[in-house]
Amino acid sequence: MISRLGSIAAAVIRIPETMEEFTVVSLYSNWERPLRQTGSGWIYADASAHRLISDLSSLIGQQKKHRIIVAGDLNILYGYGEYGSTYWKRRYDTVFDRFFALGLSFVGPQAPGGGVQASPWPSELPKES
Repeated sequence: MISRLGSIAAAVIRIPETMEEFTVVSLYSNWERPLRQTGSGWIYADASAHRLISDLSSLIGQQKKHRIIVAGDLNILYGYGEYGSTYWKRRYDTVFDRFFALGLSFVGPQAPGGGVQASPWPSELPKES
């Protein structure tokens, strides 16, 4: 179940010593633009991320204890909207809410306390992010 070729790849990994299995998934949310008729110059990736979550749903066959690790580039922000925009924050939050509803939690690095901050600092992010 793939909405856009090249945007998702999955594999089942087996640990030989224990025979435990888990699924790893790589995601990439493509940038998109609104229809020309809107007159908008926006680019966005949350719509692609939502399609990926729909595709990812085909790998989940039970409510709990599925063993899936998902990583990749969603081209959205976690907990923020660019330049403090509440509109974009709300749109991005819907993506992470859907992951959470599937039983997948965000464990990526976060600063402060979660790793080294980017340098140079992206201008669209608040310094405390």
